Amino acid sequence: MTDTDYQPIADRLSALRAQIPSLIEQYPGDAFWDAYAGIADPILDDAGRISDDAHDNAYLYLNSVLFQHGLISADEIQT
Repeated sequence: MTDTDYQPIADRLSALRAQIPSLIEQYPGDAFWDAYAGIADPILDDAGRISDDAHDNAYLYLNSVLFQHGLISADEIQT
């Protein structure tokens, strides 16, 4: 994987990170998870097409974002 391969994924991850507060507001409770998955899953799928490492990096990044927003506990962050 080169940095240029991963850059579009990194850009989409950053955009999703910025979008989390509005998703929380627009989709309260369990509805958040469906909205989140609709955005996050395609990003993770595309990262997986680059490499397993790219997928794992994207997954861990998203877990850290969810943790920072209090949506998952530290125990739920998978490595």
